[in-house]
Amino acid sequence: MTKATMKVLSKDDIELVHESSLKILSEVGVKIDSPSVVELLGKAGARTDKKSGTVHLDERMISQSLKSAPRSIRICSRRGVDYRIPDDGVQLISPDGQPPAVFEVATGKKRPSKLRDVIDFAILSDALPEVDFVWPPVVATDMPSDKSSYYEFLATIAYTSKHVQHGATSAEEASFQIDVASAILGSREELKRRPIFSDVCTPISPLRYDRGEAEALVLLSRAGVPMVHLSMGIAGSVTPVTVAGTLAVINAENLCGLTISQVASPGAPSFYSSFSGVTDLKSGIFLCGTPEGILMDTAGIEMAKHYGLPSCSGGPSNAARTLSAEAGYQTAMTAMASMLTGSDLMVGLGGLDRAAMMSFEKLVMDCEVWRWIKRLRADQRRRCVHRVRCDQAPRAWGRVPVGPSHAQVHAKGLDDSAGDGISPAW
Repeated sequence: MTKATMKVLSKDDIELVHESSLKILSEVGVKIDSPSVVELLGKAGARTDKKSGTVHLDERMISQSLKSAPRSIRICSRRGVDYRIPDDGVQLISPDGQPPAVFEVATGKKRPSKLRDVIDFAILSDALPEVDFVWPPVVATDMPSDKSSYYEFLATIAYTSKHVQHGATSAEEASFQIDVASAILGSREELKRRPIFSDVCTPISPLRYDRGEAEALVLLSRAGVPMVHLSMGIAGSVTPVTVAGTLAVINAENLCGLTISQVASPGAPSFYSSFSGVTDLKSGIFLCGTPEGILMDTAGIEMAKHYGLPSCSGGPSNAARTLSAEAGYQTAMTAMASMLTGSDLMVGLGGLDRAAMMSFEKLVMDCEVWRWIKRLRADQRRRCVHRVRCDQAPRAWGRVPVGPSHAQVHAKGLDDSAGDGISPAW
């Protein structure tokens, strides 16, 4: 048995998405609200309109950026557990990122999240073995709004020794994060060698970067901080209502973000990323956990593989507002799809209500779901050969194998029985 996998795009589909994205970037262009970033891209060969901030990227620039982007990225941590992404069998996952509310099981209601919650989630995430890296799971709404993100970064990097993922909304904030991480490691050179944090840059769909995000992207890329170019297409509102149309925008935004990174610093570590979904056409709200959202994110993972880029995607997600069956089946369905498609990084553990709320209890429950579905990706071929070679055959020949039996070696991980906690009366 080989590893379980999932694909949603054909070779022709991939080429069509790529060609459509190139056409969008060259003909429609991208609006960038930073004069310095517009100038940077203009000097690299982009056609620019400084008055409107529109930048048109041609195929040559995008191809050069794809060539200079590294095919593997180091994800490091204060605890010394480092990963090379992508690598066989390595799929890392984190809690959801920065909703402004916490679900209280005792009251059945949500409340505004506070700095104390940021700290508690960081401590819990640090203790849970299934959590590989930590995006500050909630917003510190009790801190000044223009500085809350600073507090969230500091609290998370202080209370977890795992890799931290965050975002920067200005060049000032990006410099702050670089300075903090460099101080922890001893120098900026060491940060570039062993990046203990990564940053998410999210354009405003469709095809716009505000000044702060664009300038932060340039600074962080030059510092060697891995950048996640997160597209959040919402079909039916900010992107076309069809999955194919939205995918073209997702891909265009990722290629644009990659190009900014590579123009700023050739070889800058970059992740292709999508956490997209659809609009509820009755209410206008963004929905998580839908089949269409799964198709968008898994197709994005496949586009990343086509370009040879590491990927980060939405993993477990749902639209439930309580710890209900809806939260369970949508979380499992979305996480399984991203995992089977082969996303390198995933986010979403513990999230509720369209990534607008976090739950301590659900974070623990989602870790159990993640343990289960990861077993679908286990490569059974070596285990099968090992069993015949080292266990069954010697027994058939009347000899007892030396050392642990096949069952003892490989049964680890199968102890999370579906019967856990079920009454003996059943």
